[in-house]
Amino acid sequence: MENLTFPLYRPSFLFYLVCTPCTPMFAFNKEKDAKNVQKGKLEDRIHQLEYEILPEKYQRYEAIEDVLSEEFTKEYRETIGVPRYRQELVRLKKADVIRKNFGDSLAQSTKAMDGAQKKLLAARREYAERFKPCAFQIEVMDNTEYEEERRTLQESELPRYKEKIRAARESAMEQFQNDFLAKLKSSIDQVQDQVHNLNKALRQAQFGTDKYQFRVGPNPDYLDYYNMITADELMEGESGLFALPFQQKYGPLIEKLFSQITMADDTQLNVRKQSELQENIVRYTDFRTYLKFDLETTDQNGSKQLLSQTLNMKSGGETQTPFYIAVLASFAQLYRVNDATRFGNTVRLVVFDEAFNKMDSDRITESVLLLRKMGLQAIICTPPDKVSDIMPIADRTLLVDKSGYRMHIIPFGKEMQNEGSTGDPESSAG
Repeated sequence: MENLTFPLYRPSFLFYLVCTPCTPMFAFNKEKDAKNVQKGKLEDRIHQLEYEILPEKYQRYEAIEDVLSEEFTKEYRETIGVPRYRQELVRLKKADVIRKNFGDSLAQSTKAMDGAQKKLLAARREYAERFKPCAFQIEVMDNTEYEEERRTLQESELPRYKEKIRAARESAMEQFQNDFLAKLKSSIDQVQDQVHNLNKALRQAQFGTDKYQFRVGPNPDYLDYYNMITADELMEGESGLFALPFQQKYGPLIEKLFSQITMADDTQLNVRKQSELQENIVRYTDFRTYLKFDLETTDQNGSKQLLSQTLNMKSGGETQTPFYIAVLASFAQLYRVNDATRFGNTVRLVVFDEAFNKMDSDRITESVLLLRKMGLQAIICTPPDKVSDIMPIADRTLLVDKSGYRMHIIPFGKEMQNEGSTGDPESSAG
């Protein structure tokens, strides 16, 4: 056999040739072209930002800065505006939202500012019209002229007016003492003297088994005012109302009372306030406001009762009795029936119409007897049904007989009472 020789092929070499991938040259060129295109776009974008967009943005930024500088001070921008914007940016994230929100607020603020400006101009016109001649400009935005005027008035004119006001107040307080508090005190002292004299008149007389005495004292609702009005310090010395001890004790109360009956300018009060002021004047200038009056009854056993406590529990006749007691005592005091001097020599005439209409016979009799005890001279006009009670203790009885438009007055006796009479008679005893 012929020996044959074959070339030796290594399997590993063949595997390498078959399995190792091969990248073609055209693929590298395509990727390079794509990167070049992207680079060109980026360079165009940078050029656009640098020469178009950013300059425009910077220009708008500078314009906004100029507007802000004109409308807002540097201090306001640094301390309020910018910090607030940053705060809202953190909260809302978007500038457009902030702009919208503040745009709505700006519209409201602008509207409010326009309204305030109109009021300012109206106030300026009123000032110029009221204080003529006034050369101040009304329409200008600058308020320097008016501020200087205010400063002048505040620093120079106002102190002078305050001094005048202080002097006027002292004068008013002095008059308040002399013409108001002093008169109230005098009236209270006078009425207490009158009540004392009334009780003297009542002490001489007795209504049946009962005795009566008037009582007068401070009204509990106005006790502080009563104590101030009747204080001895008020009329002592020259200072009186302005004396330090009196001011320390009653100063706030004086201010309160003074404010109740005075107003700085009552022409500016509404109707309700004016009505309250008038009511206060009537109330606080009446001395009776500070007093409480009552009538005390003492029966034969020494028990005492006040009329104010029993008035609602008594009958009509019982409530009329204190009325006649008070009236008769008042006449007795007025006519000075207990005055033994020539001043007590008075007419002592008392006239009653429709007298004793709610009282029973016993009370009517007691009333007439009390009238006699007090030394009063009475003319009593009474309906026919009361004649039988009064006529026996009257000095004279007359009958008034009315017939149409004619009237006759004739003496009236028991026989006529028994027979009766026609017409519409009225009896008068005196």
